[in-house]
Amino acid sequence: MKTILIDPHALTISVLDLKADADDRTLPEIYRILDCTTVEVPINYPNRDGLYCDEEAWMNVGYDEKLAGFMFPGWSYPILGKALIVGTDLEGGDVDCLTDVATLFTIKWVDDTQMRAWGRHVGVI
Repeated sequence: MKTILIDPHALTISVLDLKADADDRTLPEIYRILDCTTVEVPINYPNRDGLYCDEEAWMNVGYDEKLAGFMFPGWSYPILGKALIVGTDLEGGDVDCLTDVATLFTIKWVDDTQMRAWGRHVGVI
């Protein structure tokens, strides 16, 4: 299934083929790709794509860990860590995403200094 991976550590946006497991579940693979155990979808696009990210990213910040995030024009806050854009059908199941990668090049990468300043501003670090 076509998804889009946003990786602020590598400063890349790439198309990724998401594989379902033997029971046709995609969530375990999303956890593996995002390196997390819980996800949230803070952004839902009009085309029914959703942006998955680590729900507990701020809770797991290490003192020596290099933070990286991103945001897009018009957003009021950055996303910490990797994110995956996944399409959804009318029943909420995962399907190919419809978002065009070319529309994501307005991304603003947020480095460690900026992410830590944001974390202090909102009281999570």
